[in-house]
Amino acid sequence: MACIRGSVELSARSMCYCPQQPWIQNATIRDNICFGKPFNKSKYLRTIKCCALERDLEILPNGDETEIGEKGTNLSGGQRHRISLARAVYSDAEIYLLDDVLSAVDAHVGKHIFDQCINGELKGKTIILVTHQWHFLKDCDQVLVFENGSLTEDGTYDQLMQNQKFGQIVQQFILENQGQIENQQSNPDDGDSNHLEESNPDVQTKVEQPMAPSGSTQAVASSAPTKKASGKLMQDEERSTGSVDWRVYKSYFNSAGGAFIALFILSLFALSSAATVLSGWWLSYWAEDSRTPNQSRSLIFYIGIYIGIGLGAVSLQFVRELVLAFTGIQSCTTLHKKALDRVMRAPCSFFDTTPVGRIINRFSKDMETIDSQLIMNLKSFLGSFMSVLASLCLIAAVTPLFLIVLVPITLLYYFVQQYYRYTSRELKRLASITRSPLFAHFGETLSGVSTIRAYQSEKRFCELNQKYIDEANESVYFQFAAQRWLAVRIECISRFVVFSAAMLAVLYRDSLHPSLAGLSLTFALQITGSISYAVRNFTDTESNMNSVERIVYYCDEIEQEAEPIIEGKRPPENWPDKGQIEFDHLWLKYRPTLDPALKDFTANVLPAEKVGIAGRTGAGKSTLVMALFRLVEYYKGTVRIDGIDISSIGLHDLRSKLSIIPQDPFMFSGTIRFNIDPNQEYSDAEIWQALERSHMKSYVSQLPLGLSDIVTENGDNLSVGQRQLFCLARAILRKTKVLVLDEATASVDIETDALIQHTIRKEFSERTMLTIAHRLNTIVDSDKVAVLDYGELKEFDSPKELLTQPQGLFNMLVNQTGKSNSEYLRRIANGEISYLQELQNNHLKHSVE
Repeated sequence: MACIRGSVELSARSMCYCPQQPWIQNATIRDNICFGKPFNKSKYLRTIKCCALERDLEILPNGDETEIGEKGTNLSGGQRHRISLARAVYSDAEIYLLDDVLSAVDAHVGKHIFDQCINGELKGKTIILVTHQWHFLKDCDQVLVFENGSLTEDGTYDQLMQNQKFGQIVQQFILENQGQIENQQSNPDDGDSNHLEESNPDVQTKVEQPMAPSGSTQAVASSAPTKKASGKLMQDEERSTGSVDWRVYKSYFNSAGGAFIALFILSLFALSSAATVLSGWWLSYWAEDSRTPNQSRSLIFYIGIYIGIGLGAVSLQFVRELVLAFTGIQSCTTLHKKALDRVMRAPCSFFDTTPVGRIINRFSKDMETIDSQLIMNLKSFLGSFMSVLASLCLIAAVTPLFLIVLVPITLLYYFVQQYYRYTSRELKRLASITRSPLFAHFGETLSGVSTIRAYQSEKRFCELNQKYIDEANESVYFQFAAQRWLAVRIECISRFVVFSAAMLAVLYRDSLHPSLAGLSLTFALQITGSISYAVRNFTDTESNMNSVERIVYYCDEIEQEAEPIIEGKRPPENWPDKGQIEFDHLWLKYRPTLDPALKDFTANVLPAEKVGIAGRTGAGKSTLVMALFRLVEYYKGTVRIDGIDISSIGLHDLRSKLSIIPQDPFMFSGTIRFNIDPNQEYSDAEIWQALERSHMKSYVSQLPLGLSDIVTENGDNLSVGQRQLFCLARAILRKTKVLVLDEATASVDIETDALIQHTIRKEFSERTMLTIAHRLNTIVDSDKVAVLDYGELKEFDSPKELLTQPQGLFNMLVNQTGKSNSEYLRRIANGEISYLQELQNNHLKHSVE
């Protein structure tokens, strides 16, 4: 970011940066932490200990050699933040910029990181910590308070506490989080308390607990390399071998019109070449006839026939070019649309195991090859082949003995072509595959450019980019070398053809008219270039058919979700009008080889009921939501919404009737209007009303273009809190009867948290709401709480009733939040105080526009 006024002085040799949205490479955990620096075992062990990663590395399938996946898809939000922090710690820099690194972890882990990492391993370093967890400020040497981009307060914690406004905010935060703060201090080594993250199917357990026994650290780091790499996430890119299957050619021409268009093109090329040869033959006939003494035809006759043949050849070539252009455009458009439709309807597991660079490679380079190169290769091959065929027929007709020479010549061409064909085809396939890592690396580098620059790793990433470019260019270089190899041999064979035609013309000199001899030699000379061109373009056509092969793979082989709309089984237009959800003996697996993630889950959620979903890590909370949205299909049991089995209707009909506010808010590149109403179903007045109810109207109205103002990629020009409020506006606008809330306030400040919680309870009071609990205070005022454990429903009742069970799981979770906080939660559950009223009284006055 450029400094437009003032100056910034930095007297340090190195610095590092932990962004609010952590950037994770598609590599192992160890590679992400070391980040190009030499592996130092003792420093590495201290790093993973102070960043509370020991327990995670023990549970992950391959320890610190576990493959993370693109953008950390294999990890929870808290794990991504701690790995980003571990990268900073391991870099051993002089200045640390930590942007809200404590928000995505629970109270215990946050306290451990602050004590063992920030005040421990990094003691003596310059640390700039951005946080909305105000209780850590008392341990800071200096506190800077910003508002609307300006510095409003500057001083020590004690000095600022004398400021009435600042002191009230801090005291209010400490009061509301007293139980968690108390629990941090009294039980620093307890397990996961109330920050309950769900696991990704590819890593069965992901934890937010702090330390395992210290002795396990060395075992984790030392044993990881010896573990069997059975948990490979990213799948190797498929690569065909041998000749391109005839079905690929069939798919290409079918996408343009089928067998008719293919035969029509062949006919046009054959007739066009025949017309070219006929024009040469007619000139020869004209020359021979002109020497006949009794020739009675006029000059106009010969010229007229010649012009007619020429016009016919031009017309055929025009129609040929037109049909080829149509074929190329239609084929490319059809294949692109079909492949895109298949990718857009692929299940989530496809994107978890397929790098984005691989998908981009197919939709960019492979589609470009089909769109421009393939049709040109096909045109050149057919034109050259038909020209060679017609020329050979003419030479054989003039000098029949040429047919004897033609046999060995044909065999030579065939063997040379086959040898080149095998090599060129596989080199083309290799080139297609080696481009994917280049695309993936380029995209990954762009997304993490701020982190890369902060760690001064530009040179290493440029060298890595050059390495991928070299690997991609190796096969291209050998392709050109193979073409030169072919050209030399084709030229030699072609010269033999010319020599044979000339020798036969000499042998037939007594019986062969000079004009026909000249015609034979002319076409023999032309055939030299035509054969070389035909052989090379035939091979290039097959090589470029590899791009069609790769696109056809996406068109035919990608696993698909269910149909978006099933005619004859569409629900009523006003469905669901109540919002009742029935889970009946539900069983679900992420993959056939894995254990069930949900086991015999049965529950009945009444209309407009608010249900909290609690449970420890890996309990199946997010799995339940995935089953509701059918992101993963359950294999046994039923889910009914207002009496309709959701497995019997289309996915569009189902998902369009459900809304979700995710933990990580997502924004599209485009306008604010498009982000809130992507399907353009609502008027501007309705959008403004939704913005007002989500407390974003004043912000949007101040923008130069209002609703037409631009949102950059991933919403990078908005804060996390603003993105979350836009997601809230999106849910308000849709007015669906069923809403899923996946802890929408884990990474926002206390004012935004209050705004979101208050709005949710006010705006969605008449909707059925399922809330995945990472913090128990968000669900303790629910109508019911469902407690899951290892995929089984253990408890399902009102919070008040569940808290009367001494050995109940929910009761134990509440007790683990500390004495003061557990009493506060019990008072809310018993109806003694209203959580909604508390939010309204204590926080709305602090709301930020």
